[in-house]
Amino acid sequence: MTGFDTTAPRLNSGYVDIDAIVHRSDAVIAILMRALNLVHVDCEVALDLVREASALVGSAAPAQPVAMSSSNRGAGGLSPWQVCLVAAYIDRNLGVALPIADLAKVTRLSESHFAAAFRTSFKRPPHAYILGRRLESARQKMLSTDAPLCQIALECGLADQSHLCLVFRRAYGMTPSKWRRETRQRTGTASLVALNSTIARRGYPSDCGVRHQDADE
Repeated sequence: MTGFDTTAPRLNSGYVDIDAIVHRSDAVIAILMRALNLVHVDCEVALDLVREASALVGSAAPAQPVAMSSSNRGAGGLSPWQVCLVAAYIDRNLGVALPIADLAKVTRLSESHFAAAFRTSFKRPPHAYILGRRLESARQKMLSTDAPLCQIALECGLADQSHLCLVFRRAYGMTPSKWRRETRQRTGTASLVALNSTIARRGYPSDCGVRHQDADE
């Protein structure tokens, strides 16, 4: 017969086992919610959870890009598994170009549907979200390393140091160099980075600086 999910659990009489379907759906939702909570903490773990949820769903998922119904996506937005998957994909690929076509493929949506659904779920268009993630990555690198701004810009997918300075100043109201210097002075990050760099050059584990500092305190 057509129009029915042939993978759905059935009773011996041939009728669909509603309780089994509900149980499986609850399990999938629970896994996806865990993945969503972990997406900005550990992308790999989040992706493993998404794969686990996909295995539970089985072959019922469509193989071609489709426009999902608003009930499945939550008022026109992306579904939880799509949010998790595309956010993880973006964070893993900040150093390269991220065209809409590639992101749409990740979520198995057409480009037009993806752009609209992404904006609904993330409250901003894809290019703005991606730029925000690039800047956040740049800020982390500025505080945790002594890498020059030109290198950080390229690692975060920006054209060059001038591009980084332009978008950074527009977002935070100051240049990257000034933000780096003032934040390090305020948080004491500069001394810790310098200490760990010295330790690394001498061949000791990189966490020795943290442990010795704690011991001195």
